[in-house]
Amino acid sequence: MSFGNNDNADFKISAFNSAGFKMQRLHKILDLLNDLDANLTAFNEEFQEYNYKIKFHKCENLYQEVESKLTPKEKARIETLRIYIINFMDKHSVFKTIKKKTYPFSSKQIINTNILQIVRDLLSRYETECRRLVDAHGMDTSYNEEEGLF
Repeated sequence: MSFGNNDNADFKISAFNSAGFKMQRLHKILDLLNDLDANLTAFNEEFQEYNYKIKFHKCENLYQEVESKLTPKEKARIETLRIYIINFMDKHSVFKTIKKKTYPFSSKQIINTNILQIVRDLLSRYETECRRLVDAHGMDTSYNEEEGLF
């Protein structure tokens, strides 16, 4: 019984290439980040979370993909930004509850537009910085042959 012959031209060995998988992960993250911007305050049924929180987590994923290639200065800069965002989001809610103080008592949630704008700006800054680092360290998902087509 023969499983293959090294002399046979059809016999090929494929090696595991993690770069291809990394590019797929980056592509998925970047696609989702683009989609989430459509409505940051929507509740995402798939992830069971609000889109602005998912956006933060996807920025975290993007950061983790490039983290090992960062210089200490780059890492310190992005860490400062992400810690600030975490603390801000922990202390300030995008939604606020309005309670009716007369009968019939009820409450409703409304968007705190000032907080939402700050969160939107912070997340945009985090995403932009992570994308810049991905590109700066040669991990972007574009191909040179594709540049200039549009």
